[in-house]
Amino acid sequence: MSYRIAPRAWTQLPELTPQQEAAARQAPGMTVVAAGPGTGKTLVVAEAASRHVLAGGSLERTVVLAHSRTAAQALRRDITRRLPRAQTSAQVTTIHGLSLGLLGRYWPHEDSPWRLLRAPEQESRIRELLDGVPADAWPEEVRPALGTRAFARQLREVLARARQFSLDSEGVGALAREAGDDLFASVARFMEDYLTVGDFSGTLDYAELVYRTRLLLTEAPVAESVRGAFDAVIVDDAHELDSAQVALVTDLARVGLPVLALGDPHQRIGGYRGASPSALADLAALPGSRSLTLTHGFRNAEEVGRALAALDSRLDQHHAAPTPVAVQSSGDVVSRVFDDESAELAHVAAELRHAVTYQGCSWHDLVVVTRAGRTQLSAVAKELIRLGVPVEVSGDEIALAEQPAVGTVLLALGVAARGGAPEADEARLLLSSPLCGLDGVAQRRLARSLLARHRELGTSSALLGRCLGEPHLLDGIDGEDAAAALELSRLLRHTADLLRSGAEVQVALWSLWDATDWPSRLRDQALHGSRRANADLDAMVELFDLAERMDDLLGVAGATTFITEVAGQEIPADTGRELAAEGRGVQVMTAHRTRGLEWERVWVIGVQEGLWPRLSRPGLLLDAERLSADHLAPRASAHNCSASGNSSTSPARGPARCSRSAPCRGSTARVAARPGSWASWAFR
Repeated sequence: MSYRIAPRAWTQLPELTPQQEAAARQAPGMTVVAAGPGTGKTLVVAEAASRHVLAGGSLERTVVLAHSRTAAQALRRDITRRLPRAQTSAQVTTIHGLSLGLLGRYWPHEDSPWRLLRAPEQESRIRELLDGVPADAWPEEVRPALGTRAFARQLREVLARARQFSLDSEGVGALAREAGDDLFASVARFMEDYLTVGDFSGTLDYAELVYRTRLLLTEAPVAESVRGAFDAVIVDDAHELDSAQVALVTDLARVGLPVLALGDPHQRIGGYRGASPSALADLAALPGSRSLTLTHGFRNAEEVGRALAALDSRLDQHHAAPTPVAVQSSGDVVSRVFDDESAELAHVAAELRHAVTYQGCSWHDLVVVTRAGRTQLSAVAKELIRLGVPVEVSGDEIALAEQPAVGTVLLALGVAARGGAPEADEARLLLSSPLCGLDGVAQRRLARSLLARHRELGTSSALLGRCLGEPHLLDGIDGEDAAAALELSRLLRHTADLLRSGAEVQVALWSLWDATDWPSRLRDQALHGSRRANADLDAMVELFDLAERMDDLLGVAGATTFITEVAGQEIPADTGRELAAEGRGVQVMTAHRTRGLEWERVWVIGVQEGLWPRLSRPGLLLDAERLSADHLAPRASAHNCSASGNSSTSPARGPARCSRSAPCRGSTARVAARPGSWASWAFR
């Protein structure tokens, strides 16, 4: 490969409007800017940060907070593009990144640095602690649910919400006693054990991290040091803050730092994580604060703007930002109900192809927004690919166990933990995996060779399934296919021997990973621009990182436990890999990932009353709300938005609230059959 250094591309920076100029201007105290979608909130953040630096400061002393690592990385690029010189140790991060830095500086752990527990690890720890708590410590009505993942997930949410409300175990216990709630009294006792284990292991979850950072700022020496270390705090998407994070930003303002917070009161994508509906109002209530608004929009067409205005009119108007003025007079918003999910995806695929073929759109100008990640995202992506639409899915939308490379290695590890003899279906999967590389033709060729030599032992299919566990069946068979299968069998046996001798799980994983040329092939493919190879390598790095943190898992039992833990991670970990789509196909993502992004056309699928949007979560044993966004996707659209559902789940449900509330062309259309059928009028 050859490389050359290209000159830096010249980027024309947009000029700020008078409203944006006023918002970006430096001012003491708290400044809250309420702004709708496409009004340039992030532009103001970048401009305000760069002005602090140009006025003699540095990015190391200017704290810029974004809602995710990906957003922080994009903000860092936008800010440095405005600066004449490079910046080191830029404080462009998330609120958890800032909190972890402050905690490590002013409250270091005695033995090792504090480590942040990601959501899957937190659930895993909660399940472990639940296993060690006697069943009679919980009320009788919830005991059958103690071993379920759903109970652990709900318990995790309750613990997080308690910390967001600055409650410790004693506070939760006091509330439980006042209400006579035995269940939450048990939660209080569990919370004490959970926090004690975290202290001993030097680990914190996200809510605990913010809580302890707030405790730090109550100490006068720490507050004085923070005031001297930073010049200003700028918060993008402040509407995503939960109550504890709002309090932390308020604490920074009370310390004496100028704070600029921008957000849209009608967006609360992170509500399921505790985002406060009154975040901006709470910040604006700080004495001496000033409030500004941005009204000029730069994103949505007129029809989409009217749809947003109709939706906004149905929401709480307290501290709401005005609906942005539309950019263009074009645009379209439609809502439809299809016969079933298959027909819905077929119509969407036809419209995606039509937009690219006849309307001049590029694939990366289009997005399909789904309701659920783990249960829906992969199925939708596969179906669209089958229908001829190139698709991209961000890597951090997919749980670690669902990554193809991770699935292959975990399958091999599980077989090795059982002695190295796979079942028939597992043998075929391993033979076709990158660990062996035999495609369907090669496997049939090997199966025929096995049958010719061992006809008395069964069929070719049965022999192929047995050859890895019984490598003597391959004796006397020449050719590359048999040699590859024999090498795989030896690898499984070697890993099985390691586990039987009590080796760490990470050692067994490395034995599987490093024994073939698969890693080098992935590296070469990644260097040549393969996104799939990059995703596989990042997923494997994450898997080995997890195995290293679980270095107490040894031998066969440890491998079995490790596989169970990874498979049980239903939440994609918030990791540094943050695999973003690269613009080579239609992006398919959940609604929560659309914040701050925009496309020419948006398809919102699976909209159905009672399913999505779901305004409540019925049937919870542990409801975090006891301690105390259906209009999302249109905000991401520039010109066209299509909202659709299907009647296959429950014909009585009909179109969802999102569809009925949008001012579409006429009423919600009922589309029958698949595209191209005489019964369909989708394109009439």
